[in-house]
Amino acid sequence: MSTEPGLHRTYLYASGTKPRAMARAIASEADAVILDLEDSVAPEDKVAARGAVADFVADRAGGATCDVHVRVNRWADGFDIDDVRAVVQPGVTALRLPKVQSVDEVRSLDALVVELEAAAGMASGTIGFYPTVETASGAMLLGPVLEATTRTRRAAFGASDFVADISASGNDDLATLHVRSHIVMVSRATGKGMPIDSVFGHIDDVAGLVASAKRAKSLGFFGKSVIHPSQVGPVNDVFTPDRAARNWARQIVASLGEAEVHRSGLLMVDDELLDPGLVQRARAIVRLVDRIEGARPE
Repeated sequence: MSTEPGLHRTYLYASGTKPRAMARAIASEADAVILDLEDSVAPEDKVAARGAVADFVADRAGGATCDVHVRVNRWADGFDIDDVRAVVQPGVTALRLPKVQSVDEVRSLDALVVELEAAAGMASGTIGFYPTVETASGAMLLGPVLEATTRTRRAAFGASDFVADISASGNDDLATLHVRSHIVMVSRATGKGMPIDSVFGHIDDVAGLVASAKRAKSLGFFGKSVIHPSQVGPVNDVFTPDRAARNWARQIVASLGEAEVHRSGLLMVDDELLDPGLVQRARAIVRLVDRIEGARPE
């Protein structure tokens, strides 16, 4: 199975304690939905939420038009194995991994998911990983973490926890500028997809949300996590490829049929080498545009 990451403009969180919120999220125009077992769930509700998400996926996620992800919990010794065992099933396409701290925990999780996929009759590699940078140590280890398994699709960023971790104060954009650029560069260097920006917490501030999304896009992010259905439309608008980007992507993809393999191993068209990262991005844009255009009513 190809691990070439698709593009999602929006990743809408829905608490695992709220079945109606999960249903609304699935029915929204978000490209991906994250059923949450972590921050939005109180400690005393963790077990009930795990069962509710597992049941919801079994009953509803199979018919979803968006991708369905689950954010699992993590404890001091790694990710919550009971969460993972409950939600790795048909209908789920990825796990959002909070506060990633080591390569070993990602590799151990990968080995477990291999077994769970097989037990569920799923193709190996179906479940992708989205590790989230939320601490300084997590940022420093991002390169090895992204390369720990081919399951890893993209890095995500959690701004509020990161700002707290480094004890920053004042302007959040200034405090996180370095790490956001770092995430973009490491993602590029490791050949992973463009990273995902953090949530914008002020639901009623549409102008601020749009400015935040545009700022992230200008730094090299693609897509943004959101916390309310009302945020989906404005963020989708920011990350929907414009005509120039669509034409560029289609031209690149169309040229692949005429490409030759250069002695370097790279593809070459009209004496020009095609950078693998740009080819991957072009393919992802074409798939995204095809999905958007296919979803529009006639």
